[in-house]
Amino acid sequence: MKLWKKLTVLFLLFLISSLAVCGTITLYHTRKINIDRTVSNYKRQLEAVSYTFDQFGARQEFEEMSETVRNAYLQFEFKKCCGAGYALLKDGGTVINLTDYDIVNPDELDENGMVQSVEKKKILILKKVLQEIEGYEIVSIQDITDTYRETERQLGLYLLIYWAVSAAAAVCVAMMVKRLLKPLKELEQAAGQLSGGNLKERVEVRSGDEVGELGAAFNRMASEIEHQVDDLKLLLGALNHEIKTPMTSIIGYSESLIHVKLPEEQRRTALNYIYQEGKRLESLSGKMMSLLGLYEEGAYEFTWIPAEALFQCVEEMEKTCAKAHGVTLKTECRGKWNYLVDPVLMESLIGNLVQNGIRASEPGDTVIMRDTEDGMEVQDFGRGIPESEIANITKAFYMVDKSRSRKEGGAGLGLAICGQIAKLHHARLEIRSREGEGTVVRIHFEDDYKTFTGR
Repeated sequence: MKLWKKLTVLFLLFLISSLAVCGTITLYHTRKINIDRTVSNYKRQLEAVSYTFDQFGARQEFEEMSETVRNAYLQFEFKKCCGAGYALLKDGGTVINLTDYDIVNPDELDENGMVQSVEKKKILILKKVLQEIEGYEIVSIQDITDTYRETERQLGLYLLIYWAVSAAAAVCVAMMVKRLLKPLKELEQAAGQLSGGNLKERVEVRSGDEVGELGAAFNRMASEIEHQVDDLKLLLGALNHEIKTPMTSIIGYSESLIHVKLPEEQRRTALNYIYQEGKRLESLSGKMMSLLGLYEEGAYEFTWIPAEALFQCVEEMEKTCAKAHGVTLKTECRGKWNYLVDPVLMESLIGNLVQNGIRASEPGDTVIMRDTEDGMEVQDFGRGIPESEIANITKAFYMVDKSRSRKEGGAGLGLAICGQIAKLHHARLEIRSREGEGTVVRIHFEDDYKTFTGR
């Protein structure tokens, strides 16, 4: 069953049940009030009739009458005083009965009265004991069927209104629920479009309630997915482009070696080029795996390590590269700073920054690794980066000078990996550069990930 149908049914069940309970209670009390009012009216009439008739017994001549004369006298006065619907009893026997019913077992009656069903009629029976005329009592028998029928008419009217309101409520509730759930239907359709590859699909957020918040969350998710897919397309496109050039060269030189007998010098040149391009592809593949592998949690070992120890390891790793470029590596530790890091990843981060500094430098330049009060930094005095390019250099495969980067084995992945490693360590990269003056890349650590042990 659809959600809107479930909500409609549940709401209607609650509404119908509530109306039924309220209507039943109201009708019950209305019926009781009507009957009590009718009984009270007939009681007052009986009181008035009994009081009037009882005055005849207060006369002196009444006591002087014989039994026969007294009964005749009472019957005559009773007819004049009471009329239809009343009966006069003496010691349980009927003296005169002006009702349409026979009175049986009058001793069971009390002054509160009782209601009996006689021939589909509701009969109210009341009794009043006379005070002045001892041994006599008046019985009132009244047809109150109309009072009960009035309650039945009210019940019929209520049921008519009840079902009319329920039907109207069913239509209104169904329309209201459908309208309220319309954004969810649109969300379902948008999700289908998104799963089908339409990453531009969004839902319209019309309200600030929970449904609106859900729609806004869906739009944020869709935007993030679109962004991630776009980045992946750029990543794969750039990777394909990066692989194409060395693969073309490798295939070309390989074909020459296979099909053409080259002089020894050219053969060595071809083999060396194949080797260099193979190493470049190996480095590119490794960096790609590093970049993608950083999204996997639980594979890191964080430990407190001095900045000086990290710099020494990086210097040992990069000394060959620095020597080949004629660049000097220098370490400046101004204090004993310890950092909570994964040593392998942090050495990779600093090593990437040092490699970039070496590639950007000219022979005779210096690349410096130093610690600061809020982190570590790597500084070179090379060609620098244009200000307009600084915001883009942390993107995967982005290279300021593509020809020079490829010539030196770069793939544009270094700073992208550095950014991911820094993020993993709750740190951030700050890049400051001037063309012709050099570049400083600083790693800012949060206070929980660094400690100062003295100078």
